[in-house]
Formats: sequence, structure tokens, C-alpha cells
Amino acid sequence: MEAAAGVLAARQVELIATLCEEDGGAPSRTSARVVSRTSEKSLLPRLATWEKSEDVASKILFQIESQMQRCRFTLGLGEPNLAGKPTLEYDLVVRPSDLHALKRSPAGSKDAKNHEDQALCTIHQILESWLFAARELLARIEQRMDAEDWVQAGSNCWLLERVWKLLSEVEDLHLLMDPDDFLRLKSQLGIKATSGSEALCLRSAALLQVTSSCKDLKRTVPWILGVEADPNGGPRVQDAAMRLFHSRRRGEGDNLGKINLLQALQAVEAALKRFFFAYRQLAAAVMGSLEASGNRAVYVPSEALDSLSQMFLEPPYFPSLDAAKTFLGDFWQNDLGRSEGRKKRGCFAAKIPISVYNTIRNILPTPKTPKNKDPKFRCRESRSHTSRAALDRATLYKTEQPLRGRPPLTSHLP
Repeated sequence: MEAAAGVLAARQVELIATLCEEDGGAPSRTSARVVSRTSEKSLLPRLATWEKSEDVASKILFQIESQMQRCRFTLGLGEPNLAGKPTLEYDLVVRPSDLHALKRSPAGSKDAKNHEDQALCTIHQILESWLFAARELLARIEQRMDAEDWVQAGSNCWLLERVWKLLSEVEDLHLLMDPDDFLRLKSQLGIKATSGSEALCLRSAALLQVTSSCKDLKRTVPWILGVEADPNGGPRVQDAAMRLFHSRRRGEGDNLGKINLLQALQAVEAALKRFFFAYRQLAAAVMGSLEASGNRAVYVPSEALDSLSQMFLEPPYFPSLDAAKTFLGDFWQNDLGRSEGRKKRGCFAAKIPISVYNTIRNILPTPKTPKNKDPKFRCRESRSHTSRAALDRATLYKTEQPLRGRPPLTSHLP
């Protein structure tokens, strides 16, 4: 239990340090002032003084010192602060007293002996805290996209992807709870799986809001690619994505930032679906398979997808990017006749229709053919070689015929 909590705390400290780096790098030594003030209301400084939790607290404090090296300040939770950086006003910003006030849950007064009640409350506090951070990241991503700052928007999207992975690790803490105590607490809290009921995680309004906002990121793809979506459903966005991915200048200017941003958007989608898939398996492991099967939804149109089991079964959130990569994969697999042993250029007949093949040929730039492999040049060259060879044979015949003579026809007769 302590080891898992230490690993999760280290992951959170690493992500917090990365978020703090967004405000700038490390300060100069001349501007840094030594501050020894630490938090008075946080539990971490007190945990370092207790014999039972001293090891775990020491690891967390050294993680803070290590991960916050590139930041302008440190958290002020009792870490060594060897660089003498300014400390964050932790008690004013985080307000630990407000968090401690939420420790007492409604079921705590009914059964004070059930320690898993407090563990469950703590897990959900951590979950809601990072969901709030995810909402702030989504707002920052929107601002960066409006300013066409593709590099920073992509960096924030990668941070959002890491938040989704962290949420999965937070939910895994349920596996460390005592089965009997948790199932007794489950019956007291009324966590019941019935046909048509939603999963426990979907009762969180913050989780639903963050999930919906992540899905809405697909509306930004045309803006990133600089095109307008075709109202008739044409492949306009897909064509623009293929040009961007296949462009020879994809590493220059804004193209590199756009490609990184598009990759980050699909990474967020993968992390989101991975979270809901892992939660379904977690519910089966912690509360039994009935909880997972009871929340299994019937296949309905995509507009009404709102259940746990369909979260990770939805079609791709970015169909244009998915189609662009699919056709580019076929493009490079067939190599459009660049290999010497191919008879035709880009024979897609076995996989895709000829109309799609012609569309790809019109979209993707055809590489220049070397002069010595150009069919027109080879025809002219072959004719010139043929005329020269015929002239050489005629000259050789005239010069060598008197010397060797023509053999008599009768020499071949028996």
C-alpha cells in the first residue's frame, strides 16, 4: 500500500513540475532569495517526522527537489531546497485546511470502523483535483489554438494525455482496498449495478465535462489544417492532412508544430478510451463481473453513446486524420512503383478502388523521375543506340568480309 502510494505521489510530483515549467525556466542565482518557510497545514512535513511514514515522506520530498529543478520556485513542503529558490505560498494556494474539512464522508458516522470509507473518499478527492487541472489545461489549449501557437498547444495536449494516464493510476488504488470492507461499504453507499444504470465514474460531473471537452477537440482539426470542413462530407480535411503529413517541408515553419499537435490530439483520444476500458476491467475486479456486465450498453446510434462500455467502442474522434494515415500507409506499402521489380506504379487494385487510387495520385506530389529512367529519354537513347549499332555492324561486315570470306553453301550439306 505504501509503495503504491509512493509511486503515485512521484508521478503526481513529476506532472506538477511539468505544469510549473510552463511559466518559465529556472531563475538566475542572483535573483533567487533563500527562503526556509514551509507549509504548516500540509501533512507531508509531519509525515517526515513519523517513524512509520518517514521513508515514504523522504522519497516524496526528494522527488519534489529533483523534479522542481527547472522551475522558478519550489513547493515549500519541507524539501531541501538546495538551490535556494523562492517557495510557493502553499497554504494560501492549495488551502490544505479546505481539503481536510472534506475528509469526513456521510458514511463515516455510520461505521467508524470501516477504514476503507476514508480511503475511498481520498481517492475521489485526488480524482476530482486532477479533473479540475484537466479543465484548466483544456482552456489553455483553446487559448493557444486561437493564437495559432501550435507548439505550446501541442505541449499542453501531451500534458492532458498524461493527466488521463494518471487518472487511471488513481483508480487502480481501489485494488488495494480490503474486499470485505469495500463491498460492505458499497452496499451502504448504494453502489448497485442494474440494467441501464451508469457506472460509478460516470456519476462525476467533472469527468463527464472533461470527456465531452476532449471529444470536442475534433472540431479544431480544420482550423489547424487551414481548411474548412466540407458540408457535403467531402475529403477536404483528409486531403489537407495527407498533404501536411507527406510534405517535404513538414519539418519547417509551422508544419512541425501542427504535426505534433495533431499527434497529441490522437494521443489524448487513446488515453481517454484507455481510461474507460481500464475502469470497466477495474469494476469487474473490485466489485465482481456483475458490475461490468450490468453496465454493458446496447449498441445505439453514436448520438446517444453515454455508457461506460461504449466509451472505448466509439468510432475515431478524428476520422480525417485516421483516413489520411490509412491511405498514406497504403501509399508507402505499394511505394507507387519506385522499386525496380514492380511492373506498374502504385497498383492498389487488390486493396482499394481505382477511383481512390486516382485521388491519391492527384493529392500526393509525384517525385521527379531521373533522366536516365525517363521513358521518353530512354526511347530516344535506344533509337540512337540502335542506329549506332547498325552502322557499326555494317562497317564491320565491309571490313571483315574480304578477310574471312563467305563459306560455301554446300559445306553444310551432308
